[in-house]
Amino acid sequence: MRRFLVGNGKYKSETLQSSIDTAYNVEPEVSIDNSAYVDASYQSKRFTVNIGIHFNAYIPDSTTYFFFQPRVALNYNLYKNLNLRASVFTNSQNIHLLASSRADVVSDLWVPANSALVPERGWQANLGLSQSWKQGWEWSIDAYYREMKNVIEYKTNSVNILYGKEWTKQVTGKGKGWSYGKDDIKGKRSQ
Repeated sequence: MRRFLVGNGKYKSETLQSSIDTAYNVEPEVSIDNSAYVDASYQSKRFTVNIGIHFNAYIPDSTTYFFFQPRVALNYNLYKNLNLRASVFTNSQNIHLLASSRADVVSDLWVPANSALVPERGWQANLGLSQSWKQGWEWSIDAYYREMKNVIEYKTNSVNILYGKEWTKQVTGKGKGWSYGKDDIKGKRSQ
């Protein structure tokens, strides 16, 4: 069982010589978060596959959310220590990051999903190459693509300060997002 206090941060203004709390009169929220994970692996001389499923039951207030999150990871040895790898997975997140876009108030908060703001969902795909040598040197390059839904943000014209028991009316949780990029790593592994 989790007890979550929304907006436990304060913002101090240097120009106004005052500080404000980013959430007023917000009661702690209690939730139950249960998870289980099962996976299986297969490995041959050149090929490895790992398949798994993560089950999550999240119970905030009087609502229950069930999520099945499959994932698969593949690794294929192309030549000596040169490997091609790929993975795809889905996920859910029961705690949202509520970020402020206002420059005058820095009030990024972590807030829990509840009956008004459903958990964030997403999926991601990765593709990469890696190689290692006997001296401990290695390199890798990976590319990824990610999609998200149920992303939250403050409503238009909101003051970006959460207030009272109905703080969820100050935000919207119907956002969608995506990201992509690549990671390059070169280095020597220490023994």
